[in-house]
Amino acid sequence: YFVSQNFSDPALSAKMTGSLTINSSTQLWSWDVNGVAKLAQDENRQVVGLLGFRSLGLDENLAEYPVIRNIAPGGGVNFLGANVDPSERAAISDVFRTTNRFYGPQIGARIDRQFGRLNLGVVGKIALGVTEQELTISGSSSRISSTGAVVASAPGGVFALPTNIGTYERDRFAVVPE
Repeated sequence: YFVSQNFSDPALSAKMTGSLTINSSTQLWSWDVNGVAKLAQDENRQVVGLLGFRSLGLDENLAEYPVIRNIAPGGGVNFLGANVDPSERAAISDVFRTTNRFYGPQIGARIDRQFGRLNLGVVGKIALGVTEQELTISGSSSRISSTGAVVASAPGGVFALPTNIGTYERDRFAVVPE
């Protein structure tokens, strides 16, 4: 945590100003392909078995970008242990991205019931497979001059620290019911 802000001391926090931008997105998608076979049928009802494959994806992104500066010398904004001059500002970046992909075979059934001109159908499916998970964490802190030039920078932000920055992957068994 290379940029520090002291909001607990009212005398220091009154000497700071800034902004916070947060971007977030979520995308969920799925597809499946199935073969069908008629298992039973009478004049008002039909039961169909399903056997196939399902894929499911979930992507999420969260990024926060605080920019803070001291209004007067001796304010609460520090960069790498030194107080930031009021003509400069501290810019922080924390970015978290997750990608989850499920792949697996599925089995299910569909029951259709005819009530005169009305048709009622119920479908149930369950897929068993693997979910590939990936998490990417990145972050940085920069001291920016009044002209917009980067004076100094360091890895790590507020939550994305040098100790957790990187890409992490794992595969897990998963069940996807529908």
